[in-house]
Amino acid sequence: MLGLRLVLRQSLILEVLILRNDLEALGEDDWNYLVQLWQKDEWKKSSAENKENRKKLKITHCAGTKVFSRIKYENRNSETGEEPSRIDLFQLTRFSTKNLAAFDCVG
Repeated sequence: MLGLRLVLRQSLILEVLILRNDLEALGEDDWNYLVQLWQKDEWKKSSAENKENRKKLKITHCAGTKVFSRIKYENRNSETGEEPSRIDLFQLTRFSTKNLAAFDCVG
């Protein structure tokens, strides 16, 4: 089980680097690992299932890769230090500020 956790953790770290477009931080070994991983039938099957599941979502979040705890911290009240409520967090993560339309990111 520890081996699986290590592989998943390593895969997530590499995914974050790719999402940040920090390809210089990826070594050649890491890139080769990803290419081999993406070519596996298990990965392709999982990817296809995830793609279908994402299509079924009624409401998606617009927060990108930022974790909710960071969003709560960044949006706390400057005077009281109070973090946003669960309802406020929901609105913060499902409301597009670019288009100023509620639930603009609904799939």
